[in-house]
Parts: sequence; C-alpha cells; structure tokens
Amino acid sequence: MPSFRRSVAAVVTALPLIAGGCAHRPAVETASPEAVQWNLSDGAETTFYYLMLDQAARSDNTRDAIEAIENLIRLSPTARVYNDSGSFLLSRKEPDLARDILTRGVAAHPDDLGLTLLLAESYLDLDRNDEAIALLRTYNAKHPKDDEARQELAQLLVKTRRYEEADKLILSIGETSRTSLLRYYHARALMGLNRLTEATAQLRKAVKASPDFLEAWAELAYVYELRKNYVEAEKIYEQILALDEGNQDVWLRLVAINIKLNNPVKAYELARQGPETFGFMLTAATLFLDDRFFEQAEGLLLAVKDSPGAPEEVYFFLAVLAYEGQRDTDATLSWLLEVRPTNKYYDRALRLRSQLLYEKGDLEAALRTAREGRETFPEQRDFREMEAQLLVNMGRSEEALRVIDKAADRWPDDSGLLFMRALILDDRGAKDAAFAAMEEVIKASPDHAQALNYVGYTLAEQERDLTRAVSLLERANTLSPDNPFILDSLAWAYFKAGRMPEAWKAISRAIELNAPDPIIWEHYGDIATAMGQKNTARRAYRKALSMNPQNPDAIKAKLDKK
Repeated sequence: MPSFRRSVAAVVTALPLIAGGCAHRPAVETASPEAVQWNLSDGAETTFYYLMLDQAARSDNTRDAIEAIENLIRLSPTARVYNDSGSFLLSRKEPDLARDILTRGVAAHPDDLGLTLLLAESYLDLDRNDEAIALLRTYNAKHPKDDEARQELAQLLVKTRRYEEADKLILSIGETSRTSLLRYYHARALMGLNRLTEATAQLRKAVKASPDFLEAWAELAYVYELRKNYVEAEKIYEQILALDEGNQDVWLRLVAINIKLNNPVKAYELARQGPETFGFMLTAATLFLDDRFFEQAEGLLLAVKDSPGAPEEVYFFLAVLAYEGQRDTDATLSWLLEVRPTNKYYDRALRLRSQLLYEKGDLEAALRTAREGRETFPEQRDFREMEAQLLVNMGRSEEALRVIDKAADRWPDDSGLLFMRALILDDRGAKDAAFAAMEEVIKASPDHAQALNYVGYTLAEQERDLTRAVSLLERANTLSPDNPFILDSLAWAYFKAGRMPEAWKAISRAIELNAPDPIIWEHYGDIATAMGQKNTARRAYRKALSMNPQNPDAIKAKLDKK
C-alpha cells in the first residue's frame, strides 16, 4: 500500500505563512511565566502549531505533539490536517493515537481515500487486518467506480493471503485500468492459488509495461522456478542483474538455480563473480553444502577464512564441511574448537561437539560440553535434555532425573521434557511412575506419537483396556506412519485383542521396513505362529536370536516347539 506519510518538516515548509487577511483570534498564551498576549491570524496560528509539531518531533515530546495536533484540527479540520496528523503519529509508532485522530478524520471526510488508507494502515500496524480490510470494503461499496480504491483493497487482500477474493476483485477492474503494480499483486494472488501459468502472463504484462519493475521481474523468475523451468528463470535473473548488478539475492538465486541444474562448476564461477562480501560468500557456501557439493563449498569457505577480517562464522561452516563432506571427526572437532563464545553459531557448535565426543566414546567430555551449553545458553532447553540423556547413558539416571526436574520447573508445560522424565523413570525401573508420567505427556500433548506408543504398548503387554490400547496406537501410527516400532506395538495390540489379520498386516509392514529390534522379530514369530505359518515363525525366531536379545532362552524355547 503506498505510504501517505510525510515528514512534519516538509509539511511546515510547504505551509504558506499567512500574515493577514483573516480575522484575529483570541490571544494565545505562551509557556512563559508571565503570559505574553499574541494576536495571531488563523493562518499564523496554524503555522505556529505546525512549528510546535515539528519541535515536538525533534524532541520526541508526544504530549506537545498531541496538543499541536488538536489545535490544528480545531483551527482547520481539513482532510490535509487530519492526514498530516495521522501520518505524524504513525511515523512516531503511535498507532492507537493515530487511529483516534484518523477515525475522526474519516468521519469528517468520508470520501477522502487518503484518510481511509491511513486509518487502515493504523489497523495494520496493530495486526488488526480484518478491521483494515473491512474499512476498505466499506469505502469500495460507497465508491464502486473508484479504481484506485479497488486496487488498494486488492493489494491488501493479497498481502493478507485472501487470494480468491483478491482475484475476483482485480478481474472486476477494467483491463485498461490495471497498473503494472496491480498486475504484480494479481500474479501473487494467482501464485497463492497455484495458477502459475496465469501468474506468468500477468507478470509478463507488468514488465512489458514497466521494464524497470525489478520486483515483478524477480517474481516472474521465481514463478519459473516453481514451474521447474530453471533455464528461463536463469535468463530472467541475468536480466535483473543488468538492471541491478549489486543485487546479492539475485546472485544467490543464480547460484542456486545452477546447483539445481546440476552445474556446480558454473554455480561456483557465479559465486566467485558475485558481491565480494563475507555474507554473500558464506550463504553461497551453505547452498553448496546443502546439496552436497563439498568441493565448491570448501573453495568458498577457505577463501573467506584466508581473507583479512574474516567473520568467525566461517569456522562453524568448515566444521560442518568436515563432518558432512569428509566424515572426519577429528577435523570437525578441531574446527569446532575455533568457534568462540562470540560466534553466533556457538550454541550449534557446542551441540555438535557434544554429539561427536559421545560418538567417540568420551562421555565425560561430551557431558562437560553439554553443561557448558546449558550454562552459556540457559534459555535453550535442549542442552538440559542432552545433559540428562548423557547421564542416563552413563548409568547416572538419578542425576539425570534431577536435571530434567529442574528443567521442568522452568518449562512446566514442555511435553518433550515430560516425555524424557518418563523415559528416565522407566530406565530406573519405576514402571508405574513412568506410565503415569507418559499419561501426563498425552494430556499435555495429545499428538505426541512416542508417548501414545508407550502407553498403548504397555496396555497391550498388560492385556488391559485393549480397546484404548488399539485406539492410542492407531493414532500414533497416523501421526508417525511407517515407524517400525509403532507398527510393532500396533500389531501386538491387535494380536492381544485377537484381531489376527490386522496384526499380521501391521507386523509384516514393520518387517518390510527392516525392523532393527529383536523384540519386533520375536513378535513376528509369535503372530506367524498364531496364523499357522510355522516356517515364517522359525525364520523370525532365528533372526531375533541373531540380534542378541535379552531373553534368548525364551526365544529358543519357542523355536524348539516348531
């Protein structure tokens, strides 16, 4: 929406200083201790209050500004005065005060589109989009032939994602009355409706009428990307660079497109030709990292690292490169040690360091790193989860429980922390307490698939409330489809409920997904036995035994019966 705001200084400069020709008003008091009486004409008094408003703006004095505005309105309640006053208050981030003044202005001048737009803007500043739209709809209903008003409403509808209404409104505006800007917004609405071919046509018309309309060119290139016509998108981005050579975003889009076209060599050349800023080169490097073009990523990152004044962020990206591209744990840890607390990626670096130290078997160092993260970033709860998980892995579940309890005190409604607390209780053998804790997780987060799985499987194992067990596990399976553990739990609940065909279907799907757990294979054998498939059962029990189960004697006994 075009801005109707103007600086007070500009308003004052433009105001004619009327020295005479008007009746004198009553004397105006100054702020001096001994009030001096001034006989000012209407025009001079208006000028005075404009100057007062200007001074209030310079000194950030809202009280004086309001006084000046009220007197300006008293002296000359024109649309311009309301407009200037509302613009001033909006520019001072006072949308409530602006809305009050502009509401009065619209009531006094209901046919002034500028005032209506400013009032709508005051609603938008408060995220009251529906009221802003309602205001413009009302104006349009009263002025059905006002194309500018319809265009403003259409733009607002697009900005607030009311694409269908925007499309219908724009189509009601005559073809010859549609500006390039309106076609641009129409294209955005059509994109929101996934009508990409029509969006392309509108953008083509917009840039034909306004060849320097960079936003429309960029949107057109993006539409071609959405249509996977990367060659045409690349041509348009190159055209944009001819108009705006330093546009960093366009250079990045060109790099990204050539990566999508599987042309990393050209993408790298573009990255080296683009803006010589650290931000650009690091962002381009991440594009190569994301698509696993590690050689090109390394070239950019090393160029940044070796440049004077290189940003600290480069060390984190070099660590990611060593980890993702080279699978070199020692090199990754070495780069991570270069990431200092001042680095904006320091929290991520600590997480990765702790994870790698754990994978190397150095649990004490991993724990120290997690604790450093917790102390350095107390507002980030995941460091507490990491610390607790490491303590559990080290056999120190009592300490882990204390860590989680402290975290839960700070984030009492966090279902992730509640879930971990339940797992720790389970690990300590407090099965009843763990089950009760999982029920609390489900209360706090009814769509927590893992908690649903825990409660449902426990009920199935205990052969109680099987109807609820099946219901919980079916919900978990919907939320996390093709999870072999959830499928196994569901199959086991069906099995316990005597629903053999459904049990067989679920356990078979779990096996198809390369189930990694001996319990799943044992269940497969049990259900196969119930289905009369002895050969399948034997194969399942042998597979379970090969995976070092906790109950090998029980499985051997089942196998011996076949």
